Amino acid sequence: MANRSSTLRIGVVGYGHLGQYLVERIIKDGAGLGLTLAFAWNRNPHKLKGLVPDHLILEDLSAFKTRVCEVIVEVCHPQIVKDFGVQFLSHAHFLVSFAPLLVGLSGNESISIFLAC
Repeated sequence: MANRSSTLRIGVVGYGHLGQYLVERIIKDGAGLGLTLAFAWNRNPHKLKGLVPDHLILEDLSAFKTRVCEVIVEVCHPQIVKDFGVQFLSHAHFLVSFAPLLVGLSGNESISIFLAC
């Protein structure tokens, strides 16, 4: 996990209504709250173009490890939690937007994610 600095770097995974709101607020008001956007990802990266600065757009989610990030917030499809949850936790704190989706994971995956949360 990255070391905590004076600014908490947030990665947002998903750019639906909630993801868009989070990204916009972090970009606009984050500095005053001690937050900065590390990256934003969406399954269709073109949705982010023109709305999120290009250097903050993560086109390939498996490249999240290349970004310094203390917290990753998931606001997308539950499959992302299944596919990336344990990896996210090995590099950052991980906020799952809808906890009941942990039920669909295998025992080891759900226990690992639940205990780390």
